[in-house]
Amino acid sequence: MSPDKGGVARTIKYAELLGVNKIAIVYKQRDIDLKNRSKALFMVGDVEDKDVVITDDILAGGNTLVDAATKAKENGARRIIATLTHGLFLDDVEGINARTKIEQSPIDKVFITDTICQREDILSNPKIEVVSVDELLADAIFHIHTGEHLIEEFK
Repeated sequence: MSPDKGGVARTIKYAELLGVNKIAIVYKQRDIDLKNRSKALFMVGDVEDKDVVITDDILAGGNTLVDAATKAKENGARRIIATLTHGLFLDDVEGINARTKIEQSPIDKVFITDTICQREDILSNPKIEVVSVDELLADAIFHIHTGEHLIEEFK
């Protein structure tokens, strides 16, 4: 599931890699007067009685992710997993941290990479798991340096 229209291509690729032939998309509207504020208006796609994987690139304040998860749960999702590349875990305009929003959300598990060093409260949180990408990045650097094709590694 994509938490917004900007992540649809990424979500389609995840679905292909996982052998899934259906996706869901949340439509959100940004408030132009408030920075980093949006609201999920509706969802396209069927998530009823399904395990949902929300894919996104950056977790900043957590509003987009939590709104998408809430929409999925309202539409009957069974379990909700989120996969994110970079976990910033910032405070929003009211000073509420993204970690707190996730803890209070219907999200069952959040996977983030170790591209950003995390605070202890993130590392020790049972809902959040940090996945290392050090070997992946080392392989990419090696292949770029030697001119070998990286894509072959993933087939």
